[in-house]
Amino acid sequence: MNGAGFTSLQRVLTTLRHKEPDRVGVSFSEDLCQVKAAARGRLTLVGNLNGVEMRRWTPEKAEEIVKDAISKAARGGGFILSDNHGEIPWQVPESVLEAQSNAIHKWGRYPLDWINE
Repeated sequence: MNGAGFTSLQRVLTTLRHKEPDRVGVSFSEDLCQVKAAARGRLTLVGNLNGVEMRRWTPEKAEEIVKDAISKAARGGGFILSDNHGEIPWQVPESVLEAQSNAIHKWGRYPLDWINE
């Protein structure tokens, strides 16, 4: 964060406000709630799973992280959950990838009424 309280991605979003992009990649290090608020329905957020750390996740951890990301950024649409840098390391266990897929199907279906519970 800089002195104004903005992350580097938030500065980019402010700069792009008058352009016409429709999506932006979000790093795992960004706060999804803040970025979602900064995008204000103008941009689809893509990301923010940490592919490097994914190598150490259990299937349970994968579901927890997927559910958390969906709860922070999926409300109102405009969110594509993926890794944050376009490549998942081959060392990520297949069970973790399956757990992510299952969690996306379980928690990522609209309407997202469970977020209010």
